[in-house]
This record gives sequence, structure tokens and C-alpha cells, in this order.
Amino acid sequence: MEGQMSIYDCFPELCLKPGDYVTEHGAVICHIMRKGFIGRLIVMDKSTQSREWWQVGRLEKYFECRGVMRAVVYDGKAQRPLIDFYPGTEIFELRPRQWVN
Repeated sequence: MEGQMSIYDCFPELCLKPGDYVTEHGAVICHIMRKGFIGRLIVMDKSTQSREWWQVGRLEKYFECRGVMRAVVYDGKAQRPLIDFYPGTEIFELRPRQWVN
């Protein structure tokens, strides 16, 4: 026997992967929780002036460099985005698929 099935085995379209875009996000991941999210899916703000949207990514590293906290995120491409956390820069939790429009 292979193990217990999940809802994602029956409905693979419910799974989001790095690089997918969503129209809503979950709660802000605060500074003290970010190290606990390494390896998990997060949402990054990719909004433009005319449209709000967020991209799913996998948080790979979270570290401090010259007094600025930085995160390396895998977004489905070979080149990883580097996010510097200046005031107003946030990453968010990924909401369950059924909450995404």
C-alpha cells in the first residue's frame, strides 16, 4: 500500500506550484515567522499599476546582509528572485486553492 491519499491526488488542478499566479493572498508572514517558512510555498507581490496579482514561490533562504533582511525565492525559473525587506515589502501565506478566484 502506498500511503494515504489526499484531496490533491484526486484533483491535481487544486495544487499550486512555484510560478503560478493568484488573485488573492493569505496573511502577511511576519519577520519572526519567516525562518519557519523555508521550503514552503509563499506568495510574492507582482502587482502592476493596472492589475493586482501575486506569484507563488518556494522560500529557499532567509538571511541578513548589511543590516537588511533578504529572501531567496524559487519561482519556477532558474534565476531566483532576491527580495530585500525594506519598509512596505512583505511576503504572504498561500491560501488554500478554493479561496483563490
